[in-house]
Amino acid sequence: MHQYITYLGTFPIRLCSILFVLAIILSVGATLTLAKLQKKRSSGRSSDELNCPDDDWSYNWFKILGCFFFDWEFYSKHPEEIIAVWHGGLSIQGGIVEAILVGIWYVRKHKISFWKLADLCAPGLILAQSIGRDANLINGDAFGDPTGSNFGILYPEGTNSRTTYVDKPLWPAEVWEGQMDIIIFALLMILLRKKLK
Repeated sequence: MHQYITYLGTFPIRLCSILFVLAIILSVGATLTLAKLQKKRSSGRSSDELNCPDDDWSYNWFKILGCFFFDWEFYSKHPEEIIAVWHGGLSIQGGIVEAILVGIWYVRKHKISFWKLADLCAPGLILAQSIGRDANLINGDAFGDPTGSNFGILYPEGTNSRTTYVDKPLWPAEVWEGQMDIIIFALLMILLRKKLK
């Protein structure tokens, strides 16, 4: 596993950071595409489908900001670390909490259904989670327990997993979760085609 792709001078370009950016871009892109497809499908008939403004990106930017605030106790005392994504600071938990809070504000502002917006955002969220698990694998965090045998992943020196379990092979929990997230994404895409209450 190579945590660093290259260096710009002395600044490292981390593969996990590129994967996080990719997760954000693809999840936002998936959500906007689904919103446009839904709008196109429901045009011309009186429907209760979600009617999101095409040019309102504010919701997505607020969701992205939420990734930074999972460990508020730490970041409130060290605000300079919020932008130091190479030290951590991004988390799915913070992103989801912020997305829900901003989602409540957004649906009130545009007078739309919270649950319909949640249904629309769910595929993009689980897609981002899957890509985030790839980043966890590269970064050596969010790891599984020791396998108790020679089978498993032995992470490189300097990762949280290696520091925690030294030379013990670990179950590839983040790989399995990432694969399950893709299956959930596919199921959600199939379910979006159906009229479910």
